[in-house]
Amino acid sequence: MTYTNPNKTVINRLNYFTKQLNKYSKARFDYLLRRSDKEPCSNRFERLRLYKDLMHKMIDQQNY
Repeated sequence: MTYTNPNKTVINRLNYFTKQLNKYSKARFDYLLRRSDKEPCSNRFERLRLYKDLMHKMIDQQNY
């Protein structure tokens, strides 16, 4: 069973997801171009993908 905060709207969740995805993409791009020595977390993309899938299921259940 997953906990969902009833105070968070779909817009808030989409906003959070896009912010986190942009942060990951920027870090990954900078690392690939050798602008940064810090490699992004190896499982970050999978976690973002999981969040997206769960958010999509929640939206489908709420019939948006």
